[in-house]
Amino acid sequence: MTDAYKVAEDVYLIDAQLFSFPQYGSVYLLDEPEMALVEASCTTTVDFVLDGIRKLGFDPKDIRYIIVTHIHLDHAGAAGVLLKEMPQAQVVVHQRGARHLIDPSRLESSMIKSMGEEMLKTYGRVAPIASDRVLAVEDGDLIHLSKDQQLKVVYTPGHAPHHICIQESKNKGLFTGDAVGVYSPEEDLLIPTTPPPDINLEIWLNTLNRLKEVPVEILYFSHFGVARKVNEILERSIQVYQLWGDIISGAMKYGGVEAATNELKVHAAELLEPLHNKLLYEYVVNQFVPRCAMGLVKYYQERQQS
Repeated sequence: MTDAYKVAEDVYLIDAQLFSFPQYGSVYLLDEPEMALVEASCTTTVDFVLDGIRKLGFDPKDIRYIIVTHIHLDHAGAAGVLLKEMPQAQVVVHQRGARHLIDPSRLESSMIKSMGEEMLKTYGRVAPIASDRVLAVEDGDLIHLSKDQQLKVVYTPGHAPHHICIQESKNKGLFTGDAVGVYSPEEDLLIPTTPPPDINLEIWLNTLNRLKEVPVEILYFSHFGVARKVNEILERSIQVYQLWGDIISGAMKYGGVEAATNELKVHAAELLEPLHNKLLYEYVVNQFVPRCAMGLVKYYQERQQS
């Protein structure tokens, strides 16, 4: 059965069992008169998301907004399918990503190009969304869920040029998407998430420094769970992104792409040792980290060419 539980006042976490791993993909439900989900996960997790909503005692038909931090398939891929169970809902997305949810053909082809045809089966196909059910937003836009709960769009490029975080007023929280990294609350581990195709480390570090000025007390990670040591986590995020960038750029100078990937895998395996007894460990070290390496390699290659 899906794991779903309260993490703050009127905010609930649903474990979407992303890629069949527990504690890797979070979808958040906000229980307000205008009810909202933050993140949709991917199509292959739809049953877990719907089961989680119902387990918490809510009806998917009452969802008014599905808010996605960006259009990568593990965050927005299921939105079109979920809408079939949520007849009054709109999908909220940054204006630069809206057209790719309306017509996901480029989104799918980009994913196949960067990750391979097999990964599309892992994520599931993306259902197109009618344009009148997509609400395009930009930095500073507000969504009112109740008199006590107001959501503010915070534009946070770096992971993707259309990435947003969502600041919620009731608990002074921030839904981080992939802006701050991947977090494991049980082990207090934080690692970057830098897969291709659009990583820009310089812009990303500027984003992280700007987030330090946003008055929040809780971070809601899409991968995975909640952290309340906000300033410490943001500072750690800046340091680890800089470190991974240094590892990749340094290794590329003496050994090229293969050396850069191998060196990052060695570093990550040591960093992630507390996860060694979890199923997630092998996936992260052997699949996720190499993709992160490729995203950073592409970034540095493009810098050299510019």
